[in-house]
Amino acid sequence: RNGLTIIPQARYRMATCTKCGQPTSILRKDIFSGICPACSRGITPVNLGCSTLILIAVIVAVFSRVGREDLESEVSRLRSTVQELKEGIDSQTNEIKQLRAAIEKLRPDGDPQNE
Repeated sequence: RNGLTIIPQARYRMATCTKCGQPTSILRKDIFSGICPACSRGITPVNLGCSTLILIAVIVAVFSRVGREDLESEVSRLRSTVQELKEGIDSQTNEIKQLRAAIEKLRPDGDPQNE
């Protein structure tokens, strides 16, 4: 046919409502429930009471403390290691000062300093 090749169109499946099974656009379908706008008109939103919200907050607080004691002990251990390193540095600094003083005592007065 005039040298043109006809390419068959791909078949796209429409999203279907999980409640009524009717085809609907994926953009119009509810993300969480999967129902179409027509089915969602009769559904009232869920209202959480104050006690439910407090219970959720308590559960989150309990489970968020897991591993906190391990973290605190690790931080404490790192602090003590840093303190030991500082003490070692101070000790080496003092030893270097003593060695320089000993070298200065042994050096004759006319020699230039090599530092």
